Amino acid sequence: MHFQNNTSTPHIIAIGGGKGGVGKSTCSATLALFLAKEGKKTVLIDADFAGPNLHYLFSIYDRTKPLTRFFADSRENLEDLRLETGEKNLNLIINSYGRIDYRQLVTSKRRRFLSQLRQLEADFVVLDLGPGANFTNLDIFLAADSQIVVSTCENIALFEAYQFLRASVFRMLEYHSEDRLELRNALQTFGDLRDKEDVKTLKNFLDQNASISRLGVEQFMRRLAAMRPILLVNAIQESDETRTIQALRLALQRVLDLDLELVGKIRFDQTVKEAVAHGNMDYSGKNPVFQDIKTAVTQSRRIKAMYHPFVGDHQLKWDQIRICNHHCVAWNCCGKRNGGTPCAVLHPDLVQDDFELLSMPS
Repeated sequence: MHFQNNTSTPHIIAIGGGKGGVGKSTCSATLALFLAKEGKKTVLIDADFAGPNLHYLFSIYDRTKPLTRFFADSRENLEDLRLETGEKNLNLIINSYGRIDYRQLVTSKRRRFLSQLRQLEADFVVLDLGPGANFTNLDIFLAADSQIVVSTCENIALFEAYQFLRASVFRMLEYHSEDRLELRNALQTFGDLRDKEDVKTLKNFLDQNASISRLGVEQFMRRLAAMRPILLVNAIQESDETRTIQALRLALQRVLDLDLELVGKIRFDQTVKEAVAHGNMDYSGKNPVFQDIKTAVTQSRRIKAMYHPFVGDHQLKWDQIRICNHHCVAWNCCGKRNGGTPCAVLHPDLVQDDFELLSMPS
């Protein structure tokens, strides 16, 4: 894989999810480490403002540069809060002292934070978001260049992942809404999988409520298509059932017109669990989580797009690739349907046929 960075601003990766305790921090730290080992200048930021823990995973307890200072004093610069981790190319911005109340992060503070993320001297910025679909998490998640959702195979975790992405779509609608109160009232039950009577798609909803959005239906759907979230499934054990993961992808496609790419599974490992619990993670690149994330990243079409990959002597045009989805006229009869990934018929060279999670049942 060849890496190239033609831009002066970093590529921002936000890692979020609806449920706590699914391993977002471990995945964020390991992904940042992978990027750093690939020679990319990477900044890992603990954006779980209410319950930060990356300082614990890295055993760094510097109280002189907490993230609380940035939000408390408008003169503070995010660049000045970077800490060395001992790993080449990897810096850390943490909050090892105190908590930040989400309710106090008013719009102006969120905008200033997002603006200064773009000014960091780095190739990649990895943001470890807190659990839940509050406005701060959603705004940071949507402002990122790439969005990754972490979940386990548990039904409740996958349901919360769906709810988080559902809330992200609704937040996008709010950005362009003429009347937010009217929009929130209209969206109260839309897309809730527990409501069996509500089977409308997002396109149906917008057609029926066209006046809600200033953008218009077609333009909003184009913007939504540009949001291509990625799913990392953490702590998978041999007994776990992966059909529920496919159900999550199909629900997002059919109801929210959102293509979710499954990039891989991260196996459950007791030694890693104990290392996280005691704050002594192995960052040598030999631990099982690192190996599984490396495999997932190198198989992901969307993560590869971050690196501007080259095929032969020509740069791959990812915006010209046909992504398999339920709008295809051959969806119901195609034996190779694999929603959220490149079409196996049009782009056979881009499909990993032996990749377990990408095997869509016929």
